[in-house]
Amino acid sequence: MTVHGTAIKLRSGFAGVYAWVAARGGARIRTRQGTEYQVVATSGRRGAHADEPVLRFLRNGVESARAYACCWGHTYNCYGASIKSCSLALDAQVRATRIWSVEEAALTLIREHENAPYAMLHRADARATLAAALPDTHVPSLDDQPVRLVHVAYPASFDLAPKRSKGRVRVGDGKAVRYDVAVLDAQHVRRNLAEALLRPEASTPAQRDPRLQVVAQVVVDDRGLGKRRSRALRRAVRVLRLADEADERVLVVLMRYRRKSLKSWDRHWPRIAKLLDGAGIRAAVSVQWLTLGAASGQAYWGPWLHPVAKTRELALVPRRVLGIGQGSARAETLRQPDRLGDGP
Repeated sequence: MTVHGTAIKLRSGFAGVYAWVAARGGARIRTRQGTEYQVVATSGRRGAHADEPVLRFLRNGVESARAYACCWGHTYNCYGASIKSCSLALDAQVRATRIWSVEEAALTLIREHENAPYAMLHRADARATLAAALPDTHVPSLDDQPVRLVHVAYPASFDLAPKRSKGRVRVGDGKAVRYDVAVLDAQHVRRNLAEALLRPEASTPAQRDPRLQVVAQVVVDDRGLGKRRSRALRRAVRVLRLADEADERVLVVLMRYRRKSLKSWDRHWPRIAKLLDGAGIRAAVSVQWLTLGAASGQAYWGPWLHPVAKTRELALVPRRVLGIGQGSARAETLRQPDRLGDGP
């Protein structure tokens, strides 16, 4: 038995939970024994864990225990202090959030895409599937009208500015924006009229003020990063970066690469990856390399609460499968290999 003791079952990952706590300036939890703790996300100051992310569990302002990444999912931390009850309580609180359910739905969509390479999928079906997987309820508005929290093709409270500008403009002054899936905030619903909630473009600036719990954009590409689809993908990232009225933002990309060469991939993917690196949003990309015999690759960006594999090496998948040198950036003609690799 190591210093960490036995393992405990946590569904969330340390990196995502740390980012979640840090973004909120801390969190309050209650253990099964009824003890309350304040959780603070900070960094180790000295010793073997200097500058490493750490979650501190405080009781009445005094630290009772702390958890580093290596401690998460175990009974004890590196110093022998029990963190089981605090970890379980924090994990349960994270899993009760709306963004957790959105992540679950997005990851289910990614897995279905990975396991069905030859199934045709349309964007409307993908976003409907994503929305249907979310728990929904009706909340009474200010005029006592029942309003659903989960919406498909929900109109944003802004338009996209002209091409040369990267900002947002008033509704009616630019290109209209609709979120593929939006989850309204229940308190915001109770404070506003139903018409203002369902038709944000007709509401006053005060009514258009947040809140949305989550917005999600879905991009489906059946060919493989052509000029049109790469433009749509960049637009989706831009929309999410401008979605100030949303607490959380998620991008799901489902692609079937059927082109005969990597020319289009080499031209467009580096730009997309650079955008995702700097976007600060949750993004999940799944690619089916149909020309390679349905080999698949997935990559994730952003502060996922689920313990996903955050790899940015998706661009190397076709070359790894074919055994092509990674240093070459020119287009390669894809050939059907005798035996497919497993990808990254």
